[in-house]
Amino acid sequence: VAIAARHMFDELLLASDPIEFAIGTHFVFETGFTNLQFVGLSSSANAVGDRMFEKMLTSIQSDEARHAQIGGPVLERIVAADPAYAQRVVDKWFWRSSALFAVVTGFAMDYLTPVEHRTQSYKEFVEEWVLDQFDKSLARYGLARPRHWEAFVASLDHYHHQAYAS
Repeated sequence: VAIAARHMFDELLLASDPIEFAIGTHFVFETGFTNLQFVGLSSSANAVGDRMFEKMLTSIQSDEARHAQIGGPVLERIVAADPAYAQRVVDKWFWRSSALFAVVTGFAMDYLTPVEHRTQSYKEFVEEWVLDQFDKSLARYGLARPRHWEAFVASLDHYHHQAYAS
């Protein structure tokens, strides 16, 4: 997890220009993954009676929601000026974000949550909270699904399990 996070955030923070950073962080990572993750996980924490975790996640989610508001307007301007560049940036950061998200959230949901408290698998969670919403966000800006969309969907069955086993 630490290696995956460092690899992603080093590139995002140190190697990206401000436009790529805004789209990669605020549109892809926060709108596509973390904002919805914290909503869904907060709901799950509530369902099992973990009020402290629920409140912490709700607090983080409010911060994520503010950040996510930056990505859309930046992406809209870039799509108008250079739609091919906008698509490349979304493709890249969707793939990078999904790989990190799988090990962080996938491990926690499928291996670190006691079976008696588990209400859905990581795959079910992503299908409910990520795929449809992100697809609609892309359509709103006239962008196609990320280049590796089908590989990402197929990986929901095995990627985080393989990473955990290793």
